[in-house]
Amino acid sequence: MDWFNSVDATYRADLRELNELNFARFDAKLEQRLTELKAELRVEIHTARSDLVKWMFMFWAPTAFAVARHRRRGGHRPAPPLALHSFFTARPKRHRWPVRVG
Repeated sequence: MDWFNSVDATYRADLRELNELNFARFDAKLEQRLTELKAELRVEIHTARSDLVKWMFMFWAPTAFAVARHRRRGGHRPAPPLALHSFFTARPKRHRWPVRVG
C-alpha cells in the first residue's frame, strides 16, 4: 500500500510540475499576444484620429472662411430692437384651410 501511495505522490508531483510549466508557457504567449494587440490598436487609433482631424478640417474650414468673408463684407448687422417683439405679438393670419370644394 505504501508503494502505491509513493507512486501516486510521484505522479502528482510530476503532474503539478508539468501543469506549472504549461501555465508559464501559456502566460508568456498570452503576454506576447496582448503586447502585439496593443501595438496594432495604437496604430489603428492613431490612423482613425488623423483621418477624423482631416475630415473635420475639410468640413469646418470652408464654413469658417465663409463666415469670415461674410463678416468682412459687413454682413453682420444687429437686428432692430422691436423685431422680436413684433414677431411674437403679431396676430397670425386666418386661413380658410382646408379649402372645401363643391
